[in-house]
Amino acid sequence: MDLIKRNRSRLIAFFSVFQIISLGAQSLKEEYTQCAVNYVQTKQYAEAIEYFSWVIELDSADVIAYFDRGFTKELMNDFDGAISDYSLQIGVDSLSIDSYFLRGIAKEKIGDSLGAIADYSKVIELEYDNADAHFFRGRAFATYGKWKAALDDYSIAIKINPEHELAYAYRAWTLIVLGDKKGALKDLEWSKKYAPDLALSYLLESDLLAKRRDFKTAFQAIEHACEIGIYQFQNYPTISFQKHTIDAYKQVVLERKIALKAENASEEQLCHFSAACMFVDQDEIALQVIEEILAVHPKQQDAIRMRAQVYMHKKLWRLALDNLNLLLNTNSPNPEDYLRRAEVYFVLNQLDESCLDYQHYLEFSSAVVYHTLWKKCKANK
Repeated sequence: MDLIKRNRSRLIAFFSVFQIISLGAQSLKEEYTQCAVNYVQTKQYAEAIEYFSWVIELDSADVIAYFDRGFTKELMNDFDGAISDYSLQIGVDSLSIDSYFLRGIAKEKIGDSLGAIADYSKVIELEYDNADAHFFRGRAFATYGKWKAALDDYSIAIKINPEHELAYAYRAWTLIVLGDKKGALKDLEWSKKYAPDLALSYLLESDLLAKRRDFKTAFQAIEHACEIGIYQFQNYPTISFQKHTIDAYKQVVLERKIALKAENASEEQLCHFSAACMFVDQDEIALQVIEEILAVHPKQQDAIRMRAQVYMHKKLWRLALDNLNLLLNTNSPNPEDYLRRAEVYFVLNQLDESCLDYQHYLEFSSAVVYHTLWKKCKANK
């Protein structure tokens, strides 16, 4: 009996100590988690990742910590690392919709659209009424030219969420490719209703208007798109023209230039006009307007930026580089200018400089195509 009492006392003491240690570990885990969250909120992502890693060391079964660390890595544009952490969480919780979804986005960002399609499909299997999963899968299908599959997914996304403005715009894009101009115009009206500041809708509309030979209204749509998002067209459709279309646009552009002069247009308006000129292959007119601005204000950054873009469009790479250097040698450089200079360096085969500028740009942006180009640039060195 004494032996039983002594062992019982030891067991009670052991479990008391174990409980204290467990409570201490739990308290420490909560403290680390809160520190990590605080670092994420202040965009100190490297520190946040370190704390999430400590949480995982304390509790390797904490699936939320894997997800949070993966999401933080994605914020840092470490897409491979994010994919790894989302996969670890999925290994513990195979029904994690958010992990499949975000892993799909990360896969798209490294150019693995087929892998992304598989992840979006898993989300749809688990939660069919997820409009964003259908939209993203449709966009990934379009990457491979699977326009019918993309159309079906966009349509389902709209059925689930009738106010999904991007689904309307991208379905319109798909319908243009498939030759349904009437359906495309209808979708663009819905897209503009729900998102009047979506430049893509106006660019797509201009393409349809030009096909009807209404070049004046088409150019107005392009100009409006440039006012909304003058430098945000990396993933938008490329407009190509035949000779008679270019000539028709030239007349419209010249008339618009005269009108802007009569209106005493602002420098900002003139920069938007110049951007629109480039869209319709009227580089010389764009350059004339930009030079007029710079003759009065030699340090006007938007005008210098537009001049760089015109030179890039004309493949005058050294002149483009000179202008981009002017923009980036300031106290507050625009991240998009790092991207443009990286492209110029890449063409000029200055790969070290190109890689460095892509890296600077990726600190600010997670654009799919440029992450892929940065990896390609590193591979070519």
